[in-house]
Amino acid sequence: MSASAIIQNMKNNNPTYYQRNKQKRLSIHTLRLSLLWVALWLVTTAAFAQKSNKRYTEADILSEAQFIEADALFLLGKYPDAVTKFKEFLKEYPNVAVAHFQLGRTYEVMKETEKSLAEIEKAVSIDGKNRWFLIKQAAIFEANGQADKAAQVMVRLTKIYPKSDFAYKKAAFYYLLSQNPNKAIDILNKGEKRVGFDPEFCHRKHVIFLAQGKTKEAIKELKKIIKHYPKSTKYHLQLAETYLTIGKPTLAEQEYRTILTYDPYNADALVGLQKRNTSIGDADNQALMKMVANPNISIDLKITEIVPIINKASPKSPDTKKQEWSQIVEKLIQTHPNDAKAYSVAADMYYAIGQDDKALANYQKTLAREKSVFPVWQQTLELLFAKKDYPNVILTARQALNFFPNKSKIMLYLAEAEFRASKTHKAISDYQQAAMMSGRNRHQKRFIYGRLAEIYLFDKNPQKARKYLDKALQLDDAKDPFIKHVEDEVNNNKSTLYGAWLRLYPFGRLLQ
Repeated sequence: MSASAIIQNMKNNNPTYYQRNKQKRLSIHTLRLSLLWVALWLVTTAAFAQKSNKRYTEADILSEAQFIEADALFLLGKYPDAVTKFKEFLKEYPNVAVAHFQLGRTYEVMKETEKSLAEIEKAVSIDGKNRWFLIKQAAIFEANGQADKAAQVMVRLTKIYPKSDFAYKKAAFYYLLSQNPNKAIDILNKGEKRVGFDPEFCHRKHVIFLAQGKTKEAIKELKKIIKHYPKSTKYHLQLAETYLTIGKPTLAEQEYRTILTYDPYNADALVGLQKRNTSIGDADNQALMKMVANPNISIDLKITEIVPIINKASPKSPDTKKQEWSQIVEKLIQTHPNDAKAYSVAADMYYAIGQDDKALANYQKTLAREKSVFPVWQQTLELLFAKKDYPNVILTARQALNFFPNKSKIMLYLAEAEFRASKTHKAISDYQQAAMMSGRNRHQKRFIYGRLAEIYLFDKNPQKARKYLDKALQLDDAKDPFIKHVEDEVNNNKSTLYGAWLRLYPFGRLLQ
Protein backbone atom coordinates (compact mmCIF):
# COMPACT_ATOMS: atom_id res chain seq x y z
CA MET A 1 0.00 0.00 0.00
CA SER A 2 1.48 3.36 -1.03
CA ALA A 3 1.00 6.69 0.68
CA SER A 4 -1.00 7.96 -2.30
CA ALA A 5 -3.54 5.17 -1.79
CA ILE A 6 -4.98 6.94 1.25
CA ILE A 7 -5.23 10.39 -0.30
CA GLN A 8 -8.70 10.04 -1.80
CA ASN A 9 -10.19 8.85 1.48
CA MET A 10 -8.65 11.72 3.43
CA LYS A 11 -9.74 14.15 0.73
CA ASN A 12 -13.34 13.00 0.92
CA ASN A 13 -13.31 13.37 4.69
CA ASN A 14 -11.87 16.91 4.65
CA PRO A 15 -13.48 19.10 1.98
CA THR A 16 -12.72 22.79 2.27
CA TYR A 17 -15.45 25.38 2.34
CA TYR A 18 -14.85 26.18 -1.30
CA GLN A 19 -14.67 22.56 -2.46
CA ARG A 20 -18.07 21.91 -0.98
CA ASN A 21 -19.49 24.76 -3.05
CA LYS A 22 -17.63 24.11 -6.29
CA GLN A 23 -20.68 22.76 -8.09
CA LYS A 24 -23.17 25.16 -6.49
CA ARG A 25 -21.70 28.62 -6.97
CA LEU A 26 -25.11 30.20 -7.13
CA SER A 27 -26.35 28.52 -3.93
CA ILE A 28 -27.65 30.54 -0.99
CA HIS A 29 -24.56 29.53 0.99
CA THR A 30 -22.27 31.06 -1.65
CA LEU A 31 -24.41 34.16 -1.80
CA ARG A 32 -24.14 34.60 1.95
CA LEU A 33 -20.36 34.25 1.80
CA SER A 34 -20.10 36.83 -0.94
CA LEU A 35 -22.29 39.21 1.02
CA LEU A 36 -20.05 38.55 3.99
CA TRP A 37 -17.05 39.84 2.04
CA VAL A 38 -19.08 42.94 1.18
CA ALA A 39 -20.11 43.39 4.79
CA LEU A 40 -16.53 43.02 5.98
CA TRP A 41 -15.37 45.63 3.52
CA LEU A 42 -18.17 48.00 4.43
CA VAL A 43 -17.41 47.61 8.12
CA THR A 44 -13.74 48.33 7.42
CA THR A 45 -14.45 51.50 5.45
CA ALA A 46 -17.14 52.59 7.91
CA ALA A 47 -14.76 52.18 10.83
CA PHE A 48 -12.12 54.20 9.01
CA ALA A 49 -14.65 56.92 8.24
CA GLN A 50 -15.83 57.05 11.84
CA LYS A 51 -12.29 57.21 13.19
CA SER A 52 -11.42 60.12 10.89
CA ASN A 53 -14.78 61.84 11.44
CA LYS A 54 -15.10 61.90 7.68
CA ARG A 55 -18.53 61.68 6.11
CA TYR A 56 -19.10 59.43 3.08
CA THR A 57 -18.74 61.26 -0.18
CA GLU A 58 -20.78 60.51 -3.24
CA ALA A 59 -17.67 58.88 -4.75
CA ASP A 60 -17.37 56.53 -1.73
CA ILE A 61 -20.95 55.43 -2.06
CA LEU A 62 -20.59 54.90 -5.79
CA SER A 63 -17.45 52.83 -5.23
CA GLU A 64 -19.21 50.63 -2.71
CA ALA A 65 -22.06 50.19 -5.14
CA GLN A 66 -19.51 49.32 -7.79
CA PHE A 67 -18.09 46.54 -5.58
CA ILE A 68 -21.56 45.13 -4.89
CA GLU A 69 -22.36 45.23 -8.59
CA ALA A 70 -19.11 43.39 -9.41
CA ASP A 71 -19.90 40.71 -6.88
CA ALA A 72 -23.45 40.36 -8.22
CA LEU A 73 -22.09 39.89 -11.73
CA PHE A 74 -19.84 37.13 -10.38
CA LEU A 75 -22.81 35.37 -8.80
CA LEU A 76 -24.76 35.64 -12.03
CA GLY A 77 -21.92 34.00 -13.94
CA LYS A 78 -21.05 37.10 -15.95
CA TYR A 79 -17.37 36.73 -15.23
CA PRO A 80 -15.77 39.06 -17.80
CA ASP A 81 -18.09 41.90 -16.70
CA ALA A 82 -17.30 41.10 -13.06
CA VAL A 83 -13.56 41.33 -13.80
CA THR A 84 -14.05 44.74 -15.37
CA LYS A 85 -16.00 46.06 -12.39
CA PHE A 86 -13.56 44.63 -9.82
CA LYS A 87 -10.64 46.27 -11.67
CA GLU A 88 -12.44 49.62 -11.75
CA PHE A 89 -13.07 49.35 -8.04
CA LEU A 90 -9.47 48.40 -7.26
CA LYS A 91 -8.15 51.44 -9.11
CA GLU A 92 -9.90 53.54 -6.50
CA TYR A 93 -9.31 51.19 -3.56
CA PRO A 94 -6.17 49.13 -4.28
CA ASN A 95 -5.72 48.07 -0.65
CA VAL A 96 -9.07 46.36 -0.15
CA ALA A 97 -8.04 42.72 0.30
CA VAL A 98 -11.49 41.25 -0.21
CA ALA A 99 -11.74 42.89 -3.64
CA HIS A 100 -8.49 41.25 -4.74
CA PHE A 101 -9.78 38.00 -3.30
CA GLN A 102 -13.06 38.17 -5.21
CA LEU A 103 -11.23 39.09 -8.40
CA GLY A 104 -8.98 36.08 -7.84
CA ARG A 105 -12.01 33.85 -7.42
CA THR A 106 -13.42 35.20 -10.67
CA TYR A 107 -10.21 34.44 -12.54
CA GLU A 108 -10.24 30.95 -10.99
CA VAL A 109 -13.67 30.23 -12.47
CA MET A 110 -12.44 31.54 -15.81
CA LYS A 111 -9.51 29.04 -15.65
CA GLU A 112 -6.95 31.85 -15.62
CA THR A 113 -4.86 30.31 -12.87
CA GLU A 114 -1.85 32.63 -12.90
CA LYS A 115 -4.03 35.74 -12.67
CA SER A 116 -6.12 34.08 -9.98
CA LEU A 117 -3.07 33.27 -7.85
CA ALA A 118 -1.68 36.76 -8.37
CA GLU A 119 -4.85 38.40 -7.03
CA ILE A 120 -5.15 35.97 -4.11
CA GLU A 121 -1.50 36.70 -3.25
CA LYS A 122 -2.30 40.44 -3.21
CA ALA A 123 -5.18 39.75 -0.84
CA VAL A 124 -2.88 37.73 1.42
CA SER A 125 -0.18 40.42 1.35
CA ILE A 126 -2.74 42.96 2.54
CA ASP A 127 -4.46 40.73 5.10
CA GLY A 128 -2.10 37.86 5.83
CA LYS A 129 -4.12 36.57 8.77
CA ASN A 130 -7.32 35.93 6.87
CA ARG A 131 -7.74 32.17 6.98
CA TRP A 132 -10.17 32.11 4.04
CA PHE A 133 -7.66 33.79 1.78
CA LEU A 134 -5.03 31.22 2.70
CA ILE A 135 -7.39 28.26 2.37
CA LYS A 136 -8.42 29.40 -1.11
CA GLN A 137 -4.80 30.00 -2.11
CA ALA A 138 -3.88 26.46 -1.03
CA ALA A 139 -6.88 25.00 -2.85
CA ILE A 140 -5.87 26.67 -6.12
CA PHE A 141 -2.32 25.40 -5.74
CA GLU A 142 -3.64 21.88 -5.19
CA ALA A 143 -6.02 22.05 -8.14
CA ASN A 144 -3.09 22.93 -10.38
CA GLY A 145 -0.77 20.17 -9.23
CA GLN A 146 1.24 22.24 -6.77
CA ALA A 147 0.42 20.36 -3.60
CA ASP A 148 3.82 21.20 -2.08
CA LYS A 149 3.02 24.93 -2.27
CA ALA A 150 -0.47 24.23 -0.89
CA ALA A 151 1.15 22.48 2.08
CA GLN A 152 3.42 25.49 2.70
CA VAL A 153 0.40 27.79 2.76
CA MET A 154 -1.31 25.59 5.34
CA VAL A 155 1.87 25.48 7.43
CA ARG A 156 1.75 29.27 7.40
CA LEU A 157 -1.83 29.05 8.64
CA THR A 158 -0.74 26.81 11.53
CA LYS A 159 1.64 29.56 12.66
CA ILE A 160 -1.07 32.20 12.50
CA TYR A 161 -3.63 29.95 14.21
CA PRO A 162 -1.57 27.44 16.23
CA LYS A 163 -4.69 25.99 17.86
CA SER A 164 -6.46 25.30 14.56
CA ASP A 165 -6.56 21.52 14.12
CA PHE A 166 -7.91 22.01 10.59
CA ALA A 167 -4.72 23.72 9.40
CA TYR A 168 -2.48 20.87 10.57
CA LYS A 169 -4.68 18.18 9.07
CA LYS A 170 -4.95 20.02 5.77
CA ALA A 171 -1.20 20.60 5.65
CA ALA A 172 -0.65 16.88 6.23
CA PHE A 173 -3.07 16.08 3.44
CA TYR A 174 -1.22 18.31 0.99
CA TYR A 175 2.10 16.82 2.02
CA LEU A 176 0.71 13.38 1.20
CA LEU A 177 -0.41 14.64 -2.19
CA SER A 178 3.11 15.85 -2.84
CA GLN A 179 4.49 12.43 -1.79
CA ASN A 180 6.02 13.69 1.45
CA PRO A 181 4.56 11.36 4.10
CA ASN A 182 7.32 12.11 6.61
CA LYS A 183 6.51 15.83 6.51
CA ALA A 184 2.85 14.89 6.95
CA ILE A 185 3.74 12.97 10.08
CA ASP A 186 5.84 15.89 11.35
CA ILE A 187 3.06 18.45 10.94
CA LEU A 188 0.54 16.15 12.59
CA ASN A 189 2.92 15.69 15.53
CA LYS A 190 3.20 19.47 15.84
CA GLY A 191 -0.56 19.77 15.73
CA GLU A 192 -0.97 17.18 18.45
CA LYS A 193 1.60 19.02 20.59
CA ARG A 194 0.05 22.47 20.14
CA VAL A 195 -3.67 21.67 19.95
CA GLY A 196 -3.68 18.75 22.36
CA PHE A 197 -4.88 15.16 21.97
CA ASP A 198 -7.15 14.65 18.99
CA PRO A 199 -8.00 11.11 17.83
CA GLU A 200 -7.94 12.34 14.23
CA PHE A 201 -4.28 13.27 14.53
CA CYS A 202 -3.45 9.78 15.77
CA HIS A 203 -5.66 8.02 13.27
CA ARG A 204 -4.18 9.89 10.31
CA LYS A 205 -0.71 9.03 11.48
CA HIS A 206 -1.82 5.42 11.88
CA VAL A 207 -2.96 5.30 8.27
CA ILE A 208 0.23 6.92 6.98
CA PHE A 209 2.45 4.58 9.01
CA LEU A 210 0.56 1.59 7.63
CA ALA A 211 1.07 2.87 4.11
CA GLN A 212 4.79 3.11 4.85
CA GLY A 213 4.87 -0.39 6.30
CA LYS A 214 5.71 0.95 9.77
CA THR A 215 3.24 -1.26 11.62
CA LYS A 216 4.84 -0.79 15.02
CA GLU A 217 4.32 2.97 14.84
CA ALA A 218 0.85 2.50 13.36
CA ILE A 219 -0.18 0.27 16.26
CA LYS A 220 1.25 2.78 18.75
CA GLU A 221 -1.04 5.51 17.39
CA LEU A 222 -4.16 3.35 17.72
CA LYS A 223 -3.19 2.44 21.28
CA LYS A 224 -2.93 6.15 22.12
CA ILE A 225 -6.53 6.58 21.01
CA ILE A 226 -7.69 3.51 22.90
CA LYS A 227 -5.99 4.84 26.04
CA HIS A 228 -8.29 7.86 25.90
CA TYR A 229 -11.31 5.89 24.67
CA PRO A 230 -10.97 2.38 26.18
CA LYS A 231 -14.47 1.37 25.11
CA SER A 232 -14.29 2.64 21.55
CA THR A 233 -15.16 -0.44 19.54
CA LYS A 234 -14.16 1.25 16.30
CA TYR A 235 -10.51 1.52 17.30
CA HIS A 236 -10.33 -1.89 18.96
CA LEU A 237 -11.56 -3.42 15.71
CA GLN A 238 -9.04 -1.45 13.67
CA LEU A 239 -6.27 -2.61 15.98
CA ALA A 240 -7.45 -6.22 15.62
CA GLU A 241 -7.48 -5.84 11.84
CA THR A 242 -3.94 -4.44 11.94
CA TYR A 243 -2.75 -7.38 14.02
CA LEU A 244 -4.31 -9.79 11.53
CA THR A 245 -2.61 -7.95 8.67
CA ILE A 246 0.82 -8.46 10.21
CA GLY A 247 0.14 -12.10 11.12
CA LYS A 248 -0.56 -11.76 14.85
CA PRO A 249 -4.01 -13.37 15.24
CA THR A 250 -3.55 -14.00 18.96
CA LEU A 251 -3.29 -10.25 19.63
CA ALA A 252 -6.29 -9.69 17.37
CA GLU A 253 -8.23 -12.21 19.43
CA GLN A 254 -7.39 -10.22 22.57
CA GLU A 255 -8.93 -7.12 21.04
CA TYR A 256 -12.10 -9.00 20.12
CA ARG A 257 -12.38 -10.37 23.65
CA THR A 258 -11.80 -6.89 25.09
CA ILE A 259 -14.78 -5.61 23.13
CA LEU A 260 -16.92 -8.48 24.41
CA THR A 261 -16.15 -7.53 28.03
CA TYR A 262 -18.21 -4.35 27.68
CA ASP A 263 -20.37 -5.29 24.67
CA PRO A 264 -21.01 -9.08 24.93
CA TYR A 265 -23.10 -9.27 21.76
CA ASN A 266 -21.05 -7.05 19.48
CA ALA A 267 -21.49 -8.54 16.01
CA ASP A 268 -18.08 -7.59 14.61
CA ALA A 269 -16.20 -8.92 17.61
CA LEU A 270 -18.17 -12.17 17.66
CA VAL A 271 -17.64 -12.72 13.96
CA GLY A 272 -13.96 -11.86 14.21
CA LEU A 273 -13.48 -14.21 17.14
CA GLN A 274 -15.39 -16.95 15.39
CA LYS A 275 -13.26 -16.63 12.26
CA ARG A 276 -10.14 -16.67 14.35
CA ASN A 277 -11.14 -19.88 16.11
CA THR A 278 -12.41 -21.49 12.95
CA SER A 279 -9.07 -20.80 11.27
CA ILE A 280 -7.23 -22.79 13.93
CA GLY A 281 -9.67 -25.67 13.58
CA ASP A 282 -11.50 -25.32 16.90
CA ALA A 283 -14.65 -23.27 16.73
CA ASP A 284 -15.41 -21.33 19.89
CA ASN A 285 -18.95 -22.56 20.36
CA GLN A 286 -19.56 -20.19 23.25
CA ALA A 287 -18.76 -17.17 21.09
CA LEU A 288 -20.76 -18.63 18.23
CA MET A 289 -23.73 -19.19 20.55
CA LYS A 290 -23.66 -15.51 21.57
CA MET A 291 -23.47 -14.50 17.94
CA VAL A 292 -26.37 -16.74 16.97
CA ALA A 293 -28.46 -15.44 19.86
CA ASN A 294 -28.05 -11.83 18.75
CA PRO A 295 -31.13 -10.87 16.69
CA ASN A 296 -29.33 -7.81 15.32
CA ILE A 297 -26.81 -9.92 13.43
CA SER A 298 -27.81 -11.07 9.96
CA ILE A 299 -28.82 -14.72 9.76
CA ASP A 300 -26.75 -15.03 6.59
CA LEU A 301 -23.65 -14.01 8.52
CA LYS A 302 -24.45 -16.60 11.17
CA ILE A 303 -24.93 -19.29 8.55
CA THR A 304 -21.49 -18.60 7.08
CA GLU A 305 -20.03 -19.41 10.49
CA ILE A 306 -22.15 -22.55 11.02
CA VAL A 307 -21.61 -24.12 7.59
CA PRO A 308 -17.92 -25.02 8.23
CA ILE A 309 -19.04 -26.96 11.29
CA ILE A 310 -21.67 -28.81 9.25
CA ASN A 311 -19.06 -29.68 6.65
CA LYS A 312 -16.80 -31.37 9.19
CA ALA A 313 -19.57 -32.93 11.31
CA SER A 314 -20.43 -36.62 10.98
CA PRO A 315 -22.36 -39.33 12.84
CA LYS A 316 -19.01 -40.34 14.35
CA SER A 317 -18.36 -36.91 15.87
CA PRO A 318 -18.06 -36.88 19.71
CA ASP A 319 -21.41 -36.78 21.47
CA THR A 320 -20.40 -33.62 23.36
CA LYS A 321 -19.75 -31.83 20.10
CA LYS A 322 -22.98 -33.05 18.55
CA GLN A 323 -24.85 -31.75 21.58
CA GLU A 324 -23.18 -28.33 21.34
CA TRP A 325 -23.89 -28.11 17.63
CA SER A 326 -27.53 -29.08 18.19
CA GLN A 327 -27.86 -26.30 20.76
CA ILE A 328 -26.43 -23.79 18.30
CA VAL A 329 -28.93 -24.59 15.53
CA GLU A 330 -31.81 -24.69 17.99
CA LYS A 331 -30.75 -21.24 19.21
CA LEU A 332 -30.68 -20.09 15.58
CA ILE A 333 -34.30 -21.22 15.19
CA GLN A 334 -35.24 -19.55 18.46
CA THR A 335 -33.67 -16.27 17.31
CA HIS A 336 -35.14 -16.41 13.79
CA PRO A 337 -38.38 -18.42 14.18
CA ASN A 338 -39.93 -17.15 10.96
CA ASP A 339 -36.93 -17.58 8.67
CA ALA A 340 -36.89 -20.75 6.59
CA LYS A 341 -33.09 -20.64 6.44
CA ALA A 342 -32.86 -21.28 10.18
CA TYR A 343 -34.76 -24.56 9.85
CA SER A 344 -32.84 -25.53 6.74
CA VAL A 345 -29.47 -25.07 8.46
CA ALA A 346 -30.71 -27.01 11.48
CA ALA A 347 -31.84 -29.82 9.18
CA ASP A 348 -28.44 -29.90 7.47
CA MET A 349 -26.72 -30.10 10.85
CA TYR A 350 -28.92 -32.95 12.08
CA TYR A 351 -28.47 -34.78 8.80
CA ALA A 352 -24.69 -34.38 9.07
CA ILE A 353 -24.55 -35.88 12.57
CA GLY A 354 -26.87 -38.76 11.64
CA GLN A 355 -30.07 -37.65 13.39
CA ASP A 356 -32.34 -38.25 10.42
CA ASP A 357 -35.67 -37.85 12.21
CA LYS A 358 -34.79 -34.35 13.42
CA ALA A 359 -33.35 -33.52 10.03
CA LEU A 360 -36.57 -34.57 8.30
CA ALA A 361 -38.73 -32.60 10.73
CA ASN A 362 -36.73 -29.43 10.09
CA TYR A 363 -36.70 -29.88 6.33
CA GLN A 364 -40.48 -30.16 6.45
CA LYS A 365 -40.66 -26.99 8.57
CA THR A 366 -38.46 -25.29 5.99
CA LEU A 367 -40.87 -26.27 3.22
CA ALA A 368 -43.78 -24.93 5.23
CA ARG A 369 -42.11 -21.49 5.04
CA GLU A 370 -40.28 -21.60 1.72
CA LYS A 371 -41.00 -23.88 -1.22
CA SER A 372 -38.64 -22.53 -3.86
CA VAL A 373 -35.42 -24.33 -2.86
CA PHE A 374 -35.01 -27.60 -4.75
CA PRO A 375 -32.30 -29.21 -2.54
CA VAL A 376 -34.66 -29.02 0.44
CA TRP A 377 -37.30 -30.98 -1.49
CA GLN A 378 -34.69 -33.50 -2.55
CA GLN A 379 -33.38 -34.04 0.98
CA THR A 380 -36.92 -34.40 2.28
CA LEU A 381 -37.75 -37.01 -0.36
CA GLU A 382 -34.55 -38.91 0.35
CA LEU A 383 -35.20 -39.08 4.09
CA LEU A 384 -38.82 -40.09 3.61
CA PHE A 385 -37.73 -42.78 1.17
CA ALA A 386 -35.11 -44.06 3.62
CA LYS A 387 -37.87 -44.41 6.22
CA LYS A 388 -39.90 -46.37 3.64
CA ASP A 389 -42.70 -43.87 4.15
CA TYR A 390 -43.87 -44.28 0.56
CA PRO A 391 -47.28 -42.60 0.91
CA ASN A 392 -45.57 -39.41 2.10
CA VAL A 393 -42.93 -39.73 -0.61
CA ILE A 394 -45.73 -39.76 -3.19
CA LEU A 395 -47.50 -36.82 -1.54
CA THR A 396 -44.33 -34.75 -1.19
CA ALA A 397 -43.11 -35.51 -4.72
CA ARG A 398 -46.42 -34.37 -6.22
CA GLN A 399 -46.21 -31.15 -4.22
CA ALA A 400 -42.63 -30.61 -5.37
CA LEU A 401 -43.60 -31.05 -9.02
CA ASN A 402 -45.93 -28.08 -8.68
CA PHE A 403 -42.86 -25.91 -8.11
CA PHE A 404 -40.32 -27.86 -10.19
CA PRO A 405 -42.32 -29.51 -13.00
CA ASN A 406 -39.20 -30.24 -15.07
CA LYS A 407 -37.10 -31.92 -12.37
CA SER A 408 -36.83 -35.55 -13.42
CA LYS A 409 -35.21 -36.49 -10.08
CA ILE A 410 -38.51 -35.75 -8.31
CA MET A 411 -40.34 -37.95 -10.80
CA LEU A 412 -37.91 -40.79 -10.04
CA TYR A 413 -38.80 -40.69 -6.33
CA LEU A 414 -42.49 -40.54 -7.20
CA ALA A 415 -42.34 -43.47 -9.63
CA GLU A 416 -40.25 -45.67 -7.34
CA ALA A 417 -42.48 -44.92 -4.32
CA GLU A 418 -45.54 -45.84 -6.39
CA PHE A 419 -43.92 -49.14 -7.36
CA ARG A 420 -43.09 -49.87 -3.69
CA ALA A 421 -46.68 -48.98 -2.79
CA SER A 422 -47.95 -51.62 -5.26
CA LYS A 423 -49.07 -49.04 -7.82
CA THR A 424 -47.18 -50.79 -10.59
CA HIS A 425 -48.91 -49.38 -13.63
CA LYS A 426 -48.79 -45.85 -12.24
CA ALA A 427 -45.09 -46.37 -11.52
CA ILE A 428 -44.45 -47.50 -15.12
CA SER A 429 -46.23 -44.43 -16.47
CA ASP A 430 -44.27 -42.06 -14.26
CA TYR A 431 -40.93 -43.75 -15.01
CA GLN A 432 -41.69 -43.32 -18.71
CA GLN A 433 -42.47 -39.66 -18.06
CA ALA A 434 -39.19 -39.35 -16.14
CA ALA A 435 -37.33 -40.79 -19.16
CA MET A 436 -38.72 -38.02 -21.36
CA MET A 437 -37.84 -35.42 -18.74
CA SER A 438 -34.25 -36.69 -18.56
CA GLY A 439 -33.42 -35.14 -21.91
CA ARG A 440 -29.75 -35.66 -22.72
CA ASN A 441 -28.86 -37.11 -19.33
CA ARG A 442 -27.78 -40.49 -20.70
CA HIS A 443 -26.84 -41.92 -17.30
CA GLN A 444 -30.21 -41.13 -15.74
CA LYS A 445 -32.11 -42.29 -18.81
CA ARG A 446 -30.13 -45.54 -18.83
CA PHE A 447 -31.06 -46.15 -15.20
CA ILE A 448 -34.74 -45.49 -15.92
CA TYR A 449 -34.79 -47.95 -18.82
CA GLY A 450 -33.06 -50.53 -16.65
CA ARG A 451 -35.54 -49.99 -13.84
CA LEU A 452 -38.47 -50.28 -16.25
CA ALA A 453 -37.03 -53.60 -17.46
CA GLU A 454 -36.97 -54.83 -13.84
CA ILE A 455 -40.53 -53.66 -13.14
CA TYR A 456 -41.85 -55.35 -16.30
CA LEU A 457 -39.99 -58.50 -15.28
CA PHE A 458 -41.68 -58.27 -11.86
CA ASP A 459 -45.01 -57.73 -13.66
CA LYS A 460 -44.35 -60.93 -15.64
CA ASN A 461 -43.95 -59.23 -18.98
CA PRO A 462 -40.55 -60.46 -20.27
CA GLN A 463 -41.10 -59.02 -23.75
CA LYS A 464 -41.40 -55.47 -22.42
CA ALA A 465 -38.55 -56.17 -20.03
CA ARG A 466 -36.35 -57.13 -22.99
CA LYS A 467 -37.46 -54.03 -24.92
CA TYR A 468 -36.33 -51.65 -22.18
CA LEU A 469 -33.15 -53.60 -21.56
CA ASP A 470 -32.26 -53.10 -25.22
CA LYS A 471 -32.91 -49.38 -24.87
CA ALA A 472 -30.62 -49.29 -21.85
CA LEU A 473 -27.91 -51.25 -23.66
CA GLN A 474 -28.00 -48.76 -26.52
CA LEU A 475 -26.98 -46.12 -23.98
CA ASP A 476 -24.61 -48.39 -22.06
CA ASP A 477 -20.96 -47.44 -21.78
CA ALA A 478 -20.01 -50.93 -20.53
CA LYS A 479 -19.26 -49.48 -17.11
CA ASP A 480 -22.71 -49.35 -15.57
CA PRO A 481 -22.98 -52.20 -13.02
CA PHE A 482 -26.74 -51.75 -12.76
CA ILE A 483 -27.35 -52.41 -16.47
CA LYS A 484 -25.11 -55.50 -16.28
CA HIS A 485 -27.20 -56.69 -13.34
CA VAL A 486 -30.49 -56.08 -15.21
CA GLU A 487 -29.16 -57.91 -18.26
CA ASP A 488 -28.47 -60.97 -16.11
CA GLU A 489 -31.97 -60.74 -14.62
CA VAL A 490 -33.70 -60.53 -18.00
CA ASN A 491 -31.58 -63.32 -19.51
CA ASN A 492 -32.45 -65.57 -16.54
CA ASN A 493 -36.03 -64.25 -16.33
CA LYS A 494 -35.50 -63.90 -12.60
CA SER A 495 -34.96 -61.00 -10.20
CA THR A 496 -31.80 -61.25 -8.08
CA LEU A 497 -30.29 -59.29 -5.21
CA TYR A 498 -28.09 -56.33 -5.96
CA GLY A 499 -24.37 -56.61 -5.36
CA ALA A 500 -21.93 -54.59 -3.28
CA TRP A 501 -21.72 -51.98 -6.04
CA LEU A 502 -25.10 -50.61 -4.96
CA ARG A 503 -23.52 -48.67 -2.11
CA LEU A 504 -21.60 -46.46 -4.56
CA TYR A 505 -24.18 -46.34 -7.32
CA PRO A 506 -25.57 -42.82 -8.02
CA PHE A 507 -29.16 -44.10 -7.96
CA GLY A 508 -28.50 -46.65 -5.25
CA ARG A 509 -30.82 -44.92 -2.79
CA LEU A 510 -33.75 -45.69 -5.06
CA LEU A 511 -32.86 -49.40 -5.14
CA GLN A 512 -32.43 -50.00 -1.42
